Amino acid sequence: MKKILFVLLLLVLSLTLMGKEQIVKEDSDINICPNPMKESTNISFDIERACYVTLEILDSNNNVVVTLVSDFLQSGDYSFTWDRVGSDGNRVRSGNYIVQVKEHKRFVTKRKTLILK
Repeated sequence: MKKILFVLLLLVLSLTLMGKEQIVKEDSDINICPNPMKESTNISFDIERACYVTLEILDSNNNVVVTLVSDFLQSGDYSFTWDRVGSDGNRVRSGNYIVQVKEHKRFVTKRKTLILK
């Protein structure tokens, strides 16, 4: 019984400490410029600590249109350009899309709406 309580205590402490270790800065945001976009847009964000990050563009049904990055990134400022081309190589239609940055260490996801004219 003592072993189980000890393991549970360690688990709670680990989860608490992990909660303080956010990678994509909470006070930062995903910056999209220009938004709305016509031909291309720049997507930028900050990373506090090295981690595996995925940057995806999703359609209104939450389907992945294109993955712009899926890699281990060091801490720093990042900027990626999207030219309205989906992973199938075709230009996507006008409409609302979601820019999603996922940090895989803690499964933090930040999303922002992108409008295509």
